[in-house]
Amino acid sequence: MRTMDLGRSLDVLASRDEFQEGTLTEDEYVHDYLVNLIVHEVGHTLGLRHNFAGSAMTPYYDVNHEYWTRQHGLAGSVMDYTVSNISPRGELQGEYYGTSLGDYDRWAIEYGYKPLDAATPDAELPALGEIASRSNEFRYATDEQVGGWSRNPDPDNGLWDLTDDAVRYGRDRLQVADQLMTDTLAYWSDPGTMPSKINQAFIYSFYDYVIVASNVPREIGGVRVYRNRVGDSGNTPAMAPVSAEDQRRALAFLNEKIWSSDSYQFDPAILNMLGRDQRDYFDWMSMYTGIYDFDLHDWVLMAQTSPLYWIYDPLVLERVLNNERRMPDGGDIFTMTELFDTVRNDIWSEVTAGENIDSFRRNLQRAYLDMITGMYLTPANGTPEDAVTLARHDLVVLQGQISAAIAGDGPTILDEMTVAHLEECLSRINLTLQAPMGRGGNVGITLMF
Repeated sequence: MRTMDLGRSLDVLASRDEFQEGTLTEDEYVHDYLVNLIVHEVGHTLGLRHNFAGSAMTPYYDVNHEYWTRQHGLAGSVMDYTVSNISPRGELQGEYYGTSLGDYDRWAIEYGYKPLDAATPDAELPALGEIASRSNEFRYATDEQVGGWSRNPDPDNGLWDLTDDAVRYGRDRLQVADQLMTDTLAYWSDPGTMPSKINQAFIYSFYDYVIVASNVPREIGGVRVYRNRVGDSGNTPAMAPVSAEDQRRALAFLNEKIWSSDSYQFDPAILNMLGRDQRDYFDWMSMYTGIYDFDLHDWVLMAQTSPLYWIYDPLVLERVLNNERRMPDGGDIFTMTELFDTVRNDIWSEVTAGENIDSFRRNLQRAYLDMITGMYLTPANGTPEDAVTLARHDLVVLQGQISAAIAGDGPTILDEMTVAHLEECLSRINLTLQAPMGRGGNVGITLMF
């Protein structure tokens, strides 16, 4: 992933004519990359583990202010795995990679290596205790806390992200991706350019959609985990649910940037230049692997469905349900009902509006149906019963809405492909609602003695 991120960044800067040999930009970029890599590895030699919550210590509005990042770090720890920091064209550009220790790193090194005027190890304890008492100023999560997909509830504990605001930074990253797509044909237009170079730049830019579509949904059902002890300053609880406002922002972003077909209206001129490297075919094995042309719909569906795999994960749904009880009295609550209704309405908006449905959205709607019907008929172990109930409710609502759309109750005369798609979806819904159900959802707690 680090290599792909490096290639993507170099293509972005090259397409802007900002990465030329001997320029200040080239010097700064190479310097930042090498320093960041070396400092990270030296950190390991000093005993520091990965800290994948480091990026969450950087306020979004400070990430491109070098006076701030050189004092506090581009991320709160150089032991994080962050993406390169490339701003949209025309906006303030800060450090490309962190070149300074983060606040967490300085604190951890102080605890481990500060010379203490003490005659015995026991005599060091008061000074060490004073340093340790500042631990609640920092976020920390290492490999064990980040692995395991939905077992990690904290949206701040992740790889290949940056800043404390996944939605705002995700919007910037997609803006950079769109600019690279726009610039690709013009920049790589010299005679003799291999189409594989254009294909590579396109994949780099599109992969931003995949990364953002994986990071932003983690706000939904999220719980921020703190390591503070009772009585530590700040009075932070052990766990704090992500606010209802932030969960709604994440859903609105997904609807606007990931699920919408507007994000994937690429120039046919670039789609027709996405060729593989012809030299692959000198290797007889590669002749039988993959396809020669670029499968646009599969790539789009990969980005569109990534959030759904998170949202409908049994552990995430259980947290959404539990978070309803974790919110303080009188606080704004993001309910499981709101989650199911919002996702359904967003993904099937054409049905209620009486509009034609394009190929990207048809694929997304089929994938949605696969997940909802599967949840209703054979729920995975751990799926809350309320989620199974809402899955059936989604199917009943869609049954009525699709029936009305097919009957021609909307303002638009639907094209044949849309009608055929809706008829097929309605048939699946009818068969699902009539089918016998397997109830394997919420299993009881097993007591072990």
